[in-house]
Amino acid sequence: MATKTKDWRSELTASGCLKHLVQEKLFTDVKFIFPNDNNESCTGHKLILSMRSAVFEAMFYGSMSKGDDEVTISDIDKKTFEMVLRYVYTDELEVDGETVLKCLYAAKKYCIDGMVKLCSDVLEASVAVVNVCSNYEHAKLYELQGLHDKCKTFMVKNATEILQDDDFFNLTNESLADYLANGQLKADEALYFVAANRWSENECSKMKIEKSPENKQKVLGPALMEIKFGLLSTKEFEEHVSPTRLLSPEEQDDIYKWIQTKKWPLSDITNKFKSLPRESMTLSLNVDKSNRTESRTLHNNSQFSLKSTKAIQITSVTMRTALYTLSSVKVNAHGKDKVDITLSNICRQRPSTYEFKEPIRLDGNTPVTVSFRFQNATELSASSSLHEPWKTNVLPKNVNHKHYKPFECDHIFGGLIVSCTEYSEFLSTINFKIRC
Repeated sequence: MATKTKDWRSELTASGCLKHLVQEKLFTDVKFIFPNDNNESCTGHKLILSMRSAVFEAMFYGSMSKGDDEVTISDIDKKTFEMVLRYVYTDELEVDGETVLKCLYAAKKYCIDGMVKLCSDVLEASVAVVNVCSNYEHAKLYELQGLHDKCKTFMVKNATEILQDDDFFNLTNESLADYLANGQLKADEALYFVAANRWSENECSKMKIEKSPENKQKVLGPALMEIKFGLLSTKEFEEHVSPTRLLSPEEQDDIYKWIQTKKWPLSDITNKFKSLPRESMTLSLNVDKSNRTESRTLHNNSQFSLKSTKAIQITSVTMRTALYTLSSVKVNAHGKDKVDITLSNICRQRPSTYEFKEPIRLDGNTPVTVSFRFQNATELSASSSLHEPWKTNVLPKNVNHKHYKPFECDHIFGGLIVSCTEYSEFLSTINFKIRC
C-alpha cells in the first residue's frame, strides 16, 4: 500500500500557511514585472494583497482594476517588493540602513501602515548627528510625526555638532528657516549665521551657480531673516557678517548702530529682522543701585513693578539679604485681581534666591507689581539651621523696606524692553524668559 504524502497544511497555523504560500509561490494569480531589474518578476495573490492594502484592492477589484494578471512596477526594485510581500503575508520585516528608505517608500505607496510604522521606528532609533537632517526631511516627506519630533528635539540639543556636519546640507531652505526660527535653540547667533552662509555656498555649488551675495541671499530665502542679528556682539558682526556681504551696506549700518546703541534707528529695520531673545535664554534684569530716587517705605514687604513689551515669565528672584522667612507672594496685574502664588510653588535654591517651579507669567504691555511679604522673627530649631545654614537662630523683627524709582527704568534685551519702575532696596536680580 502506497505511503500517503503528508499535507503541508496539517501542522501549520493560518499565518504559517500564508508564509508557506509566499515562500513556495503556490496558487498565485498575479505577476509583478520589474523593467529596471531586467524584467525579472515575482508573484502574489490578489485576495491576500487586497486584504492588507486598500491600494491593492483598488488595483485588483476597484476603480483602478484593468483585469490584468500582470502588473509592471518601475519605481520599486524587485528585492524591495519581495520584502513588501513578505511583510504582507507574515508581518515580518528586516531592514537596515540601505533598505529602510526603499521599504518606507513602498509601504507609503501601497498604504501599508504597519510597515510604515516599522520603518519609522528604525529611522527614529538611528537618529544621530550624521543623519538627523536627512531624517528630518524624510519625516516631512512621508508625514512621520514621531520621527519628525525626534529629529526636531535632537537638532535643538545638538545644534553645534549638527551645523558643522555635512548632513546639514540636506535641509531644504524651508526646513533651514524653520530650524533657525526655533526659539528653543541656545543663544548663539554667530554660529547660526556661519552655518547659514555655509549652507548657501553649498547650495550654490549644487545648483552650479556663482557664490555671489545675491545668489546666496536667493537660495537662503526666509532663512536669513530668522537670524537675530541684533543679538550679535560688535566683534561677531564684524568677523562673521560683514565680510559675506549677505546684508546690504544700509542694513549692516542699521544693525551695527543697533548693536552699539541698543536703539533701533529710524528705518524699517525693525520690520525686516528679528531681534527678540530666544525662548531658551534666561535673561537677568539687574537693579541699578546708584541711579535712583527714593520712593516709599513698606513694612516687611518688598515689591517691584515691571512692564514688558512682550509676554515674559519670571523664573526666579534674587534678594540682597537672606535673613527672612517668606510669608506670601502676590502678583497684581493692571486691571486684574491680585493673584496669590502658593509657597509650595517657590523653591529657595540659595540663601537669597527664590525660584518659581511654575514661572510667573506676565502679559506684554501690562504693568505688573510682584510683592514679597516676610514673616516676623521666629525661633528656628537647630535641625532647621543645619539644613539651611544661611539662617540665624533668630530672624530680625519687623524690617522696613525702602523702595526706589530708577531715573532710567528701561532694560533692553535685543528687541525686548523691560521697564522696572519701582523696586525694593533688597532686590538684586529678576530672572526671566520670553514666553512662548
